[in-house]
Amino acid sequence: MSSVSVVIPSFNARPWLAEAIRSARVQSVAPVEVIVVDDGSTDGSVETAREAGATQVISDGTNRGPGGTRNRGIHAASGDLVAFLDADDRWLPDHLARSAGCLERHPDADVAFSGYRLFGDSELDLPSAVASDRALDLSVELLDVNHVLQSAAVARRSALLAVGGYDETRRYSEDFELWLRLSLTSKFVATGAITVEYRTHPGQVTARPGRMYQGAWEARASHLARLLQRHPAERAALSALLQRRWEADLRVAWRERDDGVFRSVLALDRFVPDSGPIAARWRRRLWLQRPAWRALAWAYDRVPMLRRWARRQRDKSGRRE
Repeated sequence: MSSVSVVIPSFNARPWLAEAIRSARVQSVAPVEVIVVDDGSTDGSVETAREAGATQVISDGTNRGPGGTRNRGIHAASGDLVAFLDADDRWLPDHLARSAGCLERHPDADVAFSGYRLFGDSELDLPSAVASDRALDLSVELLDVNHVLQSAAVARRSALLAVGGYDETRRYSEDFELWLRLSLTSKFVATGAITVEYRTHPGQVTARPGRMYQGAWEARASHLARLLQRHPAERAALSALLQRRWEADLRVAWRERDDGVFRSVLALDRFVPDSGPIAARWRRRLWLQRPAWRALAWAYDRVPMLRRWARRQRDKSGRRE
């Protein structure tokens, strides 16, 4: 089996870092190295990484952001494959065996990924929605949905270097942007298993949804331009796909208690082709319906009887289906 290097970027992640490193070291298929790249932490993460048994700890006290930190790990790696693990996540013991095994069976694929489980503040199993154990061209599908969690990805080091690694100017959705670029030259394969545990906690980047949305849509806009260079006749279909995706994001943001999140998603219309009518409809809804929705959400949060009624309605709807 190909050799695997584990790259763990860390920024003030001391409470969880040792657990992440242990989960990498106890894999049923052992990695050749566990590389922790510190991004200018001030909480003692470097000492924790060494104590927890990282093979190599890279730290010069500077903060390069998530893209630059991971790129340093890629360049330092000696393995044929690079497996990424965020410092606040952890792997189940068969993660590398399954992911690297997929790439062994599919030499035409450059990225393998698995499903994952949320734990911490939220708990939920999220299996991959992509057909398992098949090398697939995801260049269009990823434009709609990012199926690849950073901590669930194992990639060929040569493919990562060929596309220039992560865009170091990005602070949000830098992984999604990399998968989009890779999808133009590489196939992806899903393992069909849940082998990653993704920790949910208030301090993580995903707790800043407005910026995450903007980063993802900036990446989509760049990818759309590249796709249209290759397939100009697909403009209408790709535009319709992005319109549907944006409306789905708007519906999710509408349910946020924070009006700022919804307004930030609504302002992304500049990245969505032919979005004028959709934007106008949602702006009308913002002015006409948002105050009533906010009042109902306030009552729902504070009145137990209303929550019980809402649950009964959902149960009835489920039985009818």
